[in-house]
Amino acid sequence: MLNESVWTFDAAVPDHPDALPSRADVVVIGTGVSGLTCAYALAKSGRSVVALDRGPVVAPSIAGIVHAGVDGSHEALIERVGEEDAASLLQAAGSASARLRHLIADADIECDLEQTGVVSAAVSSGEAKRLARDADRLEDLTGVSLEALGPDAGVELGIEGFRGGVFDPEGATVDMGRFVAGLVRAVTSAGALSIGHTEVRHIERKTTGYQVLTNTGKMSTGDVVLATSGHSGPLVSHVQRRVVPRAVHLYALDAAPSDKPTIVFSRGPVVRRSGRVVIADRSDPAGSSDAGDVHSTVMADVAERIPDLADASATHGWTIRQGHAFDGLPHIGEFDGMTYLVGQGQRDLPVGVAMGLDAAAALIGDIRRSPFEVAHAPGRWWYRGDPWFLNLAGRVRAR
Repeated sequence: MLNESVWTFDAAVPDHPDALPSRADVVVIGTGVSGLTCAYALAKSGRSVVALDRGPVVAPSIAGIVHAGVDGSHEALIERVGEEDAASLLQAAGSASARLRHLIADADIECDLEQTGVVSAAVSSGEAKRLARDADRLEDLTGVSLEALGPDAGVELGIEGFRGGVFDPEGATVDMGRFVAGLVRAVTSAGALSIGHTEVRHIERKTTGYQVLTNTGKMSTGDVVLATSGHSGPLVSHVQRRVVPRAVHLYALDAAPSDKPTIVFSRGPVVRRSGRVVIADRSDPAGSSDAGDVHSTVMADVAERIPDLADASATHGWTIRQGHAFDGLPHIGEFDGMTYLVGQGQRDLPVGVAMGLDAAAALIGDIRRSPFEVAHAPGRWWYRGDPWFLNLAGRVRAR
C-alpha cells in the first residue's frame, strides 16, 4: 500500500511567489474546500483576495461524497435553536448539494460527478427509526426527499447487519483530485492568489482592518476569513477552542467500481463504490495514528459489513483532518471582526462549499446573515484545542 492520496492534482499552483502582496481586500486562511470556494466567490465579485495555507495549496483530500442534511439528530437541533432557525439551517444543508453542482458548472470544473445515491445506514433499530424521523422532518422543512429503507434492503445493498436507513437519490461522488485542481484554476482565473507554505503567525487588528504576519512577510487587509477548521491552531484561540480535530483515514481499493450507492455508516466507515472505490474511517483523536497504523482494523471492519469487499486490498492510504464542532453542526461565526468557518464534519464537500459561498456573500453584502450563523459554535471552558477526551470516548465505545 502506498502511503499517499489516490487523488492526483494537476493544477499548476505557485506555492512560493516572489513576494507576498502588500495588501488585499480579503485574506482567506486555509485552502480547503470552504476557503477556496470563499476565495473564488469573493474574487468573482471584484475583491482582491489572497488565500494562504501553511501547507501546499492542494493536499491529500476527502472521499468526494455528496449527500444532503446535517450530522446528528434533527430533534436535538430543534431543541437547541428552535424550529424556525432549525428549519433555516436544514434548508441550507439540504440545498448544499445543489449549490455544489452550481459551483461545478459555474467554474467549469470537470470532476467526474456521478449521481449514484447515498445510503445512511443504521446498525440498530433505534437508530434506523431516528434516521427515518429525521428524513421526514427534513422533507417537511426543506422539500428534500429521502427514502426510508427497511432491514430487508440490506440484501440488495450487500450490507451485513443492516437495520434500516435512508436513501438520498441525489447523492453523488466526485473525483476530488480533479475537483480541487479545477477549483484552484477557477480561483486563479477569477484573479485571486492561492499561496501555499505560508504560515500565518499573528493577526493584528488595525483601525482600517488587519495586519497579517506570516513566515514570508506581512500584508494588510480589510477582512480576514479563517477557514482552517480541523487545522485550527493557537493563531486564534477563540476558534481553536470550538473545533475538535479528528483524523480520517482513507483507503483506495483495488476493487472494481459498482453502480451500488455509497454507504455512510453512522458508527463506522464510509464506503464509496462508484468510480474509484474509496473507504474512509474516523480515528480519535487527530494525530494519534496514521492510515498505516489502523489499516488492518479498518479493512476487517469493512469486510464484515460489506462481504463483496472482503477480498479487496488497499492500494493507497492517507490521513486527513476534519473539524467537528461540539454540537456536531456547521457554523459560521465572527470573532474580533474576523469570519470563521468550523464544523463541516462528514459532509465537508457540499456543506463546505455552501459555507464558503455564504461567508463570501456576507462580506460582499449580498446577505445579512447565513443560516449557518443561527447557532454560535459552542466551546468548553476546559478545552484548549487538545482533544484528549476522544481517547476516553473511544475506549468506552469499545467496551
